[in-house]
Amino acid sequence: MINKGLMEILKCPKCGGEEIINNQPHKLLCSSCAKEYTVTQDGIIQMMVPHALPKPAIYDDPDYKKWQEINPDVVSGEVEKGNLLFYTIYHSAHLYISNWQDAQTNVKWIVDIGCGQGIHYHYFDSIENVIGVDMNLITLQKLKKKYPQALLIQADILNLPFVDGRISAVISVYTFEHIYYLDNALLEIKRILHSEGKFYMGLPCEGGLFWNLGRRLTTARIISKKYNIDHQKVMRIEHCNTAKKVVNTLKKHFNIDKKKLFPFNFIPTVLFNIRIALQLSQKQAD
Repeated sequence: MINKGLMEILKCPKCGGEEIINNQPHKLLCSSCAKEYTVTQDGIIQMMVPHALPKPAIYDDPDYKKWQEINPDVVSGEVEKGNLLFYTIYHSAHLYISNWQDAQTNVKWIVDIGCGQGIHYHYFDSIENVIGVDMNLITLQKLKKKYPQALLIQADILNLPFVDGRISAVISVYTFEHIYYLDNALLEIKRILHSEGKFYMGLPCEGGLFWNLGRRLTTARIISKKYNIDHQKVMRIEHCNTAKKVVNTLKKHFNIDKKKLFPFNFIPTVLFNIRIALQLSQKQAD
């Protein structure tokens, strides 16, 4: 049986219906359009449906397809087993966001967008009210093995399966640099976020001098040689948004309440930093 509180905030991503029924094992049903959604044996809810926007042609690149297959294992190995410097850099945005989110009050539901294998789950005091969302079922299954009690949904950020305004906090770390339809994704975050809710985002400083130099000297060499792919090309496809583009687009939809750069927060530019973390709030209607 699916968590009752979670059932109350789910909506059908196909028709928008807000009455989802869990009337049989491993199945959810939309009472409006009769669309069925599968729940895997380990409890992951699968709510992927096609959206109207076309798939960009760049994603058909052979190296990119290969990267998508190996990416979960590469990230897991580099982040969880990599050297201390890389670990510190990678987790910097997670740490800033955790400190900000700990200070937030009256939090009912938290959604971790692009949760992957659950790296940010280490920073939650409790995950009873955390919903992990990712398109990749394999990474969700790996997260579920680490956190069997986790509430996980396979869904598309452009068509999130939540009713309007019911989420207290949205967390997304190292995801929005990947999203081709950036405006559409941010409008979905606005839609599900409570008027007093907070949106926490972490980004690599893609497009910055230090970030580009660091990649060229480290991961580009290592991964290109180890996996026989053109890592620089793959990253141009994978990271389709620079940090500057994401931040400027965010300003159209949200207020930036807090900003933290790593490692040189006293230099307020992505040009000479590696990671950026932001706390955002809803813009109030005029």
